[in-house]
Amino acid sequence: MLDKIVHWARGQGPIRAAVVTGSLARGDGLIDEWSDLDLQIIASDFAPYLHDDSWLDALGEVWIRFPLRSMAPYRLVWFAGGKKVDFQFISAAVIQEMTKSGELSAEYQRGYIVVLDKDKICQNLPPSPRIFPQAELPDAEALHEVINEFWFEAMHVAQFIRRRDFWVVLGGGAVRAGPARGGGSLAVVAAAAGGGGGPLAEVAQHERAAAARRLGVLRHLREARLGMAAARLDRARVDRRVLVERQQAQPAGIDEARGAQRGRGLRPAL
Repeated sequence: MLDKIVHWARGQGPIRAAVVTGSLARGDGLIDEWSDLDLQIIASDFAPYLHDDSWLDALGEVWIRFPLRSMAPYRLVWFAGGKKVDFQFISAAVIQEMTKSGELSAEYQRGYIVVLDKDKICQNLPPSPRIFPQAELPDAEALHEVINEFWFEAMHVAQFIRRRDFWVVLGGGAVRAGPARGGGSLAVVAAAAGGGGGPLAEVAQHERAAAARRLGVLRHLREARLGMAAARLDRARVDRRVLVERQQAQPAGIDEARGAQRGRGLRPAL
């Protein structure tokens, strides 16, 4: 699959480089047949690949892709046969900044493999130490806030489950309204990363729109479910009424049959 993608990328003018990250680049011996391919696409202009996903069809039969019709700078794709590829689009400026500073991003520190480099922009990147940067432990205040938020949202989730709003629970809809909460965890991250701008904020905006669409679908499903339940209740009432009428009519029918037998001269044997 990787060879096919690299061959395709060579013929794409805006695409200048491609870098494998993730488990396939770490070299820790933990990959298996289910490991996916994490591929960063460095492009001078990647907007066309976000406006139109038809480029994926040139790489193979697409089973499912995420997100749909979104300008978020990534595509998570399952191809036929169960091959999963995570495409991430970045600009050359990201590579140039790491080269200039001599500091790799956390993702590149874990391992990276350059599989395409038309302009040699990756040749001066520092080698990957293949380490796993450890996040700093939170202080007491931050830890208390996270624990408090967890239990707050746990109550929300329980409430939605009792309401049977499973779509909302699975979609992460159990979030508080607020300046940084309306789009779920991505909105929180975007706010922490610098307010209303940047890629994370853009992703959060699309996630909020997707959440709104999910809620709309949920409302229609609930209305349809209520309508079906009402119809089943009406049908049950009708069936019960018919059953009662039949039971009430049965004795009279039996007496009439016995009377007809007597009329034909049928008598018990003596």
